[in-house]
Amino acid sequence: MVIKDDRPYILDSAGRLRVFDGTSFIEIARLPIKDETIDNFNDNSNDRWIHPNGMAVADDEIYCLIRNTMSDSTDSVIEQMPSGVWSWNQENGFYCKYTFSNTGINTGTSPTLLDFGTTELLQVGGLFKADATGGQTVNRTNESDIMAGLVYYTNATATQAAVGITDRADSIQKAGYFVTAQANAESFDETWKEVVAVHDRMKNSTDRIILKYRTHESTPIYGTATWSNDLLLRTTTDLSTIEQGDEIEILRGTGSGTCFSVKNITNPADYRVTLDCNPLAGMTGTCTFRAQKWKLIGTADTLDEMFIRKGLDAKKSAWVQFKVYLIGTGRSPQLIKLLSSSDNASIYK
Repeated sequence: MVIKDDRPYILDSAGRLRVFDGTSFIEIARLPIKDETIDNFNDNSNDRWIHPNGMAVADDEIYCLIRNTMSDSTDSVIEQMPSGVWSWNQENGFYCKYTFSNTGINTGTSPTLLDFGTTELLQVGGLFKADATGGQTVNRTNESDIMAGLVYYTNATATQAAVGITDRADSIQKAGYFVTAQANAESFDETWKEVVAVHDRMKNSTDRIILKYRTHESTPIYGTATWSNDLLLRTTTDLSTIEQGDEIEILRGTGSGTCFSVKNITNPADYRVTLDCNPLAGMTGTCTFRAQKWKLIGTADTLDEMFIRKGLDAKKSAWVQFKVYLIGTGRSPQLIKLLSSSDNASIYK
């Protein structure tokens, strides 16, 4: 619980943020949890998904330090809820504001990125407002707004305890994704034909908007792999159902926070997975991944264009769903809207 504007706010075991209205606590937002149960809400050990001191008020927002491991036999993680600092304000609701990176910010003004923020954390602790500025050997402005206790993964299994701080340097490349709701068909034989992503003009040659879609859900495959080079993973995890165009998302280790499309996969029992491209360099060691049946549609990466229009292989399905992965620097790229057409002229916005 935290106090903001003289009112108590609580986060309950189902991930619902509630505010006291004078009579009871009413729900105002919730974390993107559907049927899952997050691991250890009320455990007295350090394995709980939020610490009793894991909430704070900073920048007129409510911050929550979250671990996203679910209570199941595989300790899988929620796709739309990476571990890290989730923030709430009245304008934007609940959103993921910060994830924690293996890349040290005290190694120079332009550190070599090894990941886009780890999706999984082993443990989360207290979260406190902090107003320190500058310091160390990096030129930073108004750093840091918070201090967070955590234990993070440096590879697939090795861990490191740390006090996390924020780095708002917009010169450093960042990445993230969101998954849309399912757009339902209007008839039983509807065919999804194409998608149009309208975006603001990109400001950097390395900016990307990558579109993927699916017309059915499949069980994600979790596994451990070793980097052979920046575009090649080796794993003994059974990937017999994964094929060209499917997705590999890195959860721990170097490359974490990155979503790849499979370019080629060979050698059952000792799988070699070739990835389509990698915006990062220096991949090494072990990592964990999640493999899913997200199909690549296309990539917007041209500075002069303001939309991308691609076909969907005329898939028939009761619904369609999109995943939008953005890589950029500063406030670029910015997606304006996403449109999908079918043979019944249905529009998804």
